[in-house]
Amino acid sequence: MFGTPPQGGAPPPQGQGWQQPPGGGAYQPQESASGMAVAALVLGLVSWVMGGLLTAIPGAIIGKMEMDKIKRGESPAAGKTFAEVGFWASVAHIVIALLALVFVFCIFGGAILAALGASASSGGGY
Repeated sequence: MFGTPPQGGAPPPQGQGWQQPPGGGAYQPQESASGMAVAALVLGLVSWVMGGLLTAIPGAIIGKMEMDKIKRGESPAAGKTFAEVGFWASVAHIVIALLALVFVFCIFGGAILAALGASASSGGGY
C-alpha cells in the first residue's frame, strides 16, 4: 500500500518547478479604477433600474469629468472603461427620457389644449 512508487513512470522534469516571475519577482500592485469612475458607472446603471434622471444627470457629469481627468493623466487609466460606460449609460438614459417626455407632452398636451379650446369656444352660456 505505502511501498515504493510504481516503476516505469517518467521522472519529474528538472528545473520546471516554481520559477520567479519576470520583473524581479517583487509584487507590484495593479492600478485600480478611481472612486469617481466607479461612481459614474454605478450612477449610470442605477439610473436605468430605479434612479431615473436623478442619477443619470450626475452620472453623466461625473463620467465626463473622470474621462477628462484620465485623458490629462490625473486619474488612473484603469478606470477609463468604468467612466465611459457610466457616461454613455447616463447620456442614453437622459436622451430616452427627454424623448419620452416630448412624446407624452405631444399626446396629452394636444388633448388638453383641444379640450381647453373646445370649452373656450362654447362661450360658457352667460
